[in-house]
Amino acid sequence: MNEPVDDLLLQCSSARNAGADFPTVWNEVLKGHRLVAGPPLSRMCDGEAVLEVPLLTGQRIVYSAKGYSL
Repeated sequence: MNEPVDDLLLQCSSARNAGADFPTVWNEVLKGHRLVAGPPLSRMCDGEAVLEVPLLTGQRIVYSAKGYSL
């Protein structure tokens, strides 16, 4: 992974650990970030609803009940 994406993922996880829900993380961390390519997309993954935020690197930050991941 590259460092800027790792840093963004860490910011999301830290905000969640501090009690922020996804809308707060979207508005305060992700929405204006230079790596974010567009709005979150929802989909089902193994029977669970997840949100995916596309990045300019081609990766996606995925939010699920388990937290944030790439």
